[in-house]
Amino acid sequence: MDAAKDYELLRDVAGETVDTLVRRDWLRFCDNPFMLRSPRLYVTGIRRACDSGMVGRSAAARMILAGLPNTNMNVPESMRGRLEELASRAT
Repeated sequence: MDAAKDYELLRDVAGETVDTLVRRDWLRFCDNPFMLRSPRLYVTGIRRACDSGMVGRSAAARMILAGLPNTNMNVPESMRGRLEELASRAT
């Protein structure tokens, strides 16, 4: 997320915006809830974040934050703070 924000790297390489990539993958997980740790608790929130109509890096950050409790990823507090800061921005 930091490299994409500073250099637009992911957009140039992937050909899609970061929010499109994140949205597609989280919706895929929501459609296959057996892949998530606690789908009954979080799928609704993930779908709400994906369907918000927002675009851009702040939308991607919101989707990532909505889905993090369903992963085994250890996200450092510094990265979580950056995601929360980014998610709070309106795009």
